[in-house]
Amino acid sequence: MKIIEKIHAAAADPNRVVFSFEFFPPKTEDGVDNLFERMDRMVAHNPSFCDITWGAGGTTADLTLEIANKMQNIVCVETMMHLTCTNMPVEKIDHALQTIKSNGLQNVLALRGDPPHGQDKFVQVEGGFACARDLVPIRFTSKFPHVYIIHFVFANLSSHSYRTISPSLRLCLTNSRLHLAGL
Repeated sequence: MKIIEKIHAAAADPNRVVFSFEFFPPKTEDGVDNLFERMDRMVAHNPSFCDITWGAGGTTADLTLEIANKMQNIVCVETMMHLTCTNMPVEKIDHALQTIKSNGLQNVLALRGDPPHGQDKFVQVEGGFACARDLVPIRFTSKFPHVYIIHFVFANLSSHSYRTISPSLRLCLTNSRLHLAGL
């Protein structure tokens, strides 16, 4: 199911709560085992979905794809996978999308991403993408129509792009910003 459908359904029902858990790919095999043990316990709380992050420059790409597949198809929780375009060649994005399609995932959070460790600012890879907005129409609409993209914008909340999204998603984004700000 597309996560946006869950958000819209919750907006129509004042008694329904939407919440998720976000996981980061562990750095060790023991960490991966530990993640799945904890994930099983957390999923018992019935989150609306879970998401898995994507390391800067695709440093955790293969592990993120593996974890997302297990989350969706073995743990059986609706999964949203982050996909960034930081230092990402187009071929690596295409590979990730093909894997997502093969694994039956439908939800992707498109992000520009943070600069890789040791870099102060984002540098676009030659022939790559400058921001998530570029990633969405070029990669997802024609080749991968089954994948639903949430184009997450941490921009000024009064910006035009923020005002044009649905009220329920605006609420979700606002709550996310407050959560990230520690409020």
